[in-house]
Amino acid sequence: CPPPPLRPGRYAVEVSLNDQDYSSDRTPFTVYEDPALSRISPTHGPAKAAGTGVTVFGSGFVNTSLLVCRFGDKTVPGRYVSDAEVWCATPPLDPAALRWLALPDVRQESLDPALGTPRLFEASHPHPLVHSRPVAVEV
Repeated sequence: CPPPPLRPGRYAVEVSLNDQDYSSDRTPFTVYEDPALSRISPTHGPAKAAGTGVTVFGSGFVNTSLLVCRFGDKTVPGRYVSDAEVWCATPPLDPAALRWLALPDVRQESLDPALGTPRLFEASHPHPLVHSRPVAVEV
């Protein structure tokens, strides 16, 4: 059964078949704060080759064997560094999904805190075009 909304912390879980008599095991259940991603480094890498190391910075990361990073629709294992840092290696991308882009036109959904713009390569010259595919990163 899904838990009710809870604040981060440790809770004892009991079960009942009649909403009156409960088990007495008091099995612990831990609720963690939602992780928040603030930035990644590097912000780009080779599209046709996997394995670029990406450091994800944020807060609320938990050291668990279930830690993963998602690049677009590809999921890869994540390595816990600290509650504010996770490391992941990029997965291979489908070459058919790549398209030709001018670097100044490559954008992300939110403002880059370091640059103050959603454009990743704002100062770049528009030529030559690069064979690329921007992907969302999630932890």
